[in-house]
Amino acid sequence: MKIIILIMSLVSFTGYCHAEKAVPIDVIVDGKMSKKAELVLVKKMGYLKAGDIADIFNAALSYNKNTREVLFKWLTHDKKETIVKFVIGSYYVIMDGIKRKMMKYPHIIDGHAYIPLEAVITRAFESVVGAQVNWNFQKKTLWISYKGNIADVRCYSYPNYTRFVIELTGDLKCKSSYKKNILKLFISNGKLALPIEDFEVLDGVIKKVEINEIHQATEFLIDIEEGAGEYKIKKLPSPPRIVVDIEKSKEFESVEKLPPVPAGPAKSDKVKITDIKLVVIDPGHGGKDPGAIGPRGTKEKDITLSIAKKLAKKIRRQLKIRTILTRTHDSFVPLAKRTEIANSQNADIFISIHANASLNPASRGFEVYFLSGETSDKEAQAVANMENSVLAMENHTREMNRVSKILWSLIMNQFMNESSELCCFIDKCVINKTGLINRGVKQAGFYVMRGARMPAVLVESAFLSNKKEEKLLNKNSFQEKITDAICDAVKEYKEWVRR
Repeated sequence: MKIIILIMSLVSFTGYCHAEKAVPIDVIVDGKMSKKAELVLVKKMGYLKAGDIADIFNAALSYNKNTREVLFKWLTHDKKETIVKFVIGSYYVIMDGIKRKMMKYPHIIDGHAYIPLEAVITRAFESVVGAQVNWNFQKKTLWISYKGNIADVRCYSYPNYTRFVIELTGDLKCKSSYKKNILKLFISNGKLALPIEDFEVLDGVIKKVEINEIHQATEFLIDIEEGAGEYKIKKLPSPPRIVVDIEKSKEFESVEKLPPVPAGPAKSDKVKITDIKLVVIDPGHGGKDPGAIGPRGTKEKDITLSIAKKLAKKIRRQLKIRTILTRTHDSFVPLAKRTEIANSQNADIFISIHANASLNPASRGFEVYFLSGETSDKEAQAVANMENSVLAMENHTREMNRVSKILWSLIMNQFMNESSELCCFIDKCVINKTGLINRGVKQAGFYVMRGARMPAVLVESAFLSNKKEEKLLNKNSFQEKITDAICDAVKEYKEWVRR
C-alpha cells in the first residue's frame, strides 16, 4: 500500500522542554535494516520524533497549533482513514476511535513533536499499523514486522501436562516428527513476526525449545525429558494457533487442584517438612506488566526472568532438586495463578524474584520478605503496594470475604517460621556473596504469596531505580552471584529442615 507522507514542519513552535540525551537506534523492518533514528530521553524516559514515526510506519503527519493535536493518518484499501491522535501535554491518545491512557505524555522539543516510545509498542498501535512492533533496549533496536505470521510462542506447566503454544496470524500448515526425545514442528511459509530466542522450560516435561528460521519456513525443536508421557498436537482458531500437549509421567502428576484463594488450612502433614524435593521459582511481572523500569529503560520483567532461569538451573544441577518456573518467557501470569502453580505441584518452597524500586533514586541494597498480615515498616508497605498494583491489570480479581481471610491467615501462620528462616539464609548468603547494602529481612502482605501452602519468600534483588544497581542487574556476573547465593541458601535451608 502506497501512501503519500505529509510531514509538516513544527520548527516555528516554542519548545516545551529540553531533551536530556539522544540515543541512536536501529529500525529493522521485516528483518532488514530500514533506517537510523534517535531515541530522545526526557526525565530518563524514551521519546521518538513524530516525523520519524510517520516515516517508519508510512503515515501522513499533521500538527494543529491551536489544539496542539498531533495526527497520524493511514488510508485503508477502501480509501477510509485510520487516525491516531496525540495531544501535547496530555496522557490520553485516541487510536482508531478508542481513547487510551499512557504513562507519559507527548512533548515539543526544539520545535518538533515527540511521542512516548511506549505508545508505539502497544498492541493497540500494532493493530492500527498492521504490524508487530518490538523494542529491544539492550540492542537499541526497534523491530517491525509486516510479513511475519508467527506472532508469539508460549509455554504453560499444568499439574498433569505441559502445553506449548505457537500463536499464528493466519492458517499455516504444520508437519511434525519425533526422534530421540526431540519433537520437531515444521511450519511451511512460517516467519517469526518478532525475534524469539531459544528458551528453557525445565518443568520435568520439556527441557528447552530451539527455534530455527530456514528458507521459507520455521522449525521448533522441543527437547522432551526422559519418561514424559504421550503428546497431542492440534490446531485451534481465534486466534489461530498450534497447541502441543505433553503428558507428565506419574512421577510428576499432581494429587490435587487448588483454587487461587485457599479453601482451608494446609494439611498437617505438609507442615512437618522433612526434605526439599521441589522448588517453584516465580519470575516477577511479565507480558503486559513490565514491573519497575530503570533510568536506562531496563524492565524488571526481563531481569527477573533472567535471574529465575539461572537460579532454576543451579538448584537443579547443584542440589539435585527439581525446579519449576511460573513463566518461562515474556508472558503475563496473574498473581494468584503463580501460587496456584506451586500448590498444584506440591512444592516445598516458593521463591518470587523481583527488582526493587523507589521514588528516591539514591535507595539501594538487598532485602527479602516473607508473608505477614503486618508490615515491618512504611517502606515495606510501599514495596508491597507496588508489587500488588499489578492486580489492576488482571481481568478478574476477587476480594476475600471474612471467612476466607481467616483461613488464609491460618495457612500463612503455619509456614511463617519456615519462611522467615529461609529469608535469613538468603539474606546472609546474598550479602556475603555480592557485598550489597543489607536492608534486612522484612515482612509484608504480598498478594503473590497469599495462599501458598509451603514456605514462601519474595526476593528484591537490588534497586532498578538506582543507576548503579540498574547497571549491576544487567550484568551476567552479578546475576550469577545472586543466584549462587540463593542456591547456597536453599542448600543451608534444606540441611536446617533435615535437622
